[in-house]
Amino acid sequence: MDIRQIRIDARTLYRKNRKIMIYSFYILGILTMCFQILNSGWLILLTQILLVTLPHGYVYISLRVIQDQKITSLRIRDILIGIYDIFKYLPSYLTRMLAIYLSSFACLLPALLISTPGSKITTYDLMSQVVQYIVQRGVTFNFVVSQLFILKPISFIFLFGSIVLYILLNILFIFVPYIVEDYDYSWLEALVKSIELIKGHQSELVHLILSFVPNFVYYYLLLLLMQIPMYYLGTVGYIIYLIISIIIQIRLFLAEYHLSIASFYLKIRDEKKEENELFKIK
Repeated sequence: MDIRQIRIDARTLYRKNRKIMIYSFYILGILTMCFQILNSGWLILLTQILLVTLPHGYVYISLRVIQDQKITSLRIRDILIGIYDIFKYLPSYLTRMLAIYLSSFACLLPALLISTPGSKITTYDLMSQVVQYIVQRGVTFNFVVSQLFILKPISFIFLFGSIVLYILLNILFIFVPYIVEDYDYSWLEALVKSIELIKGHQSELVHLILSFVPNFVYYYLLLLLMQIPMYYLGTVGYIIYLIISIIIQIRLFLAEYHLSIASFYLKIRDEKKEENELFKIK
């Protein structure tokens, strides 16, 4: 598969639909940021549940742009489809998330348990990190750093294995959102279908994702440069920084990235389609 051509096609589509994509992706970015800021009581649980399916807007919009290249507008319902149809998408997203994070945590667990004498990790600490995985999708940075200094050398094998497993599962399940949108599949069927589709194309997917590394680096360098003048503007500077950072993210890589992954999915789907198999996305 020609990865370079996929990138070129994605860039062309983005430029043709720049206004729509920046507008819709910006709304998703602002909402994501607002949900991440809210962190009080039961509100955090609600917002984290919404954050599970909110990114489906990126998937839906990318597929729509590829499918209908004459698209002129998108409804708010289209942009926030992950929230409006949360009960349709939540089972598959939640299952994929739990499969990835809990499997990775299970692999990391021996590393956390094999600590030096006098530095035992309490059951409360471990359960707290399990909750972090389920609710906030990640072990807290401070917790990991605090354990690195007390782990035995052999524990780093489990740590490395956890990272490898995390990456592998993300690759295997990357098509789940697209399959849910494209097929009348249950959450379990979507996971299985994603593995079937990506089989034999893992290296090409990695190649495609790595092709965006220069964009990521450029983006973060710009953010670092922006922080210097914005720091002296106080709260106003911080707000301006957040607004501009989302726009830069969309323009530099986010829109093209999602268009590229969507295009990659459609090419593999058509390549492996079975006789009389029906799709929602043409």
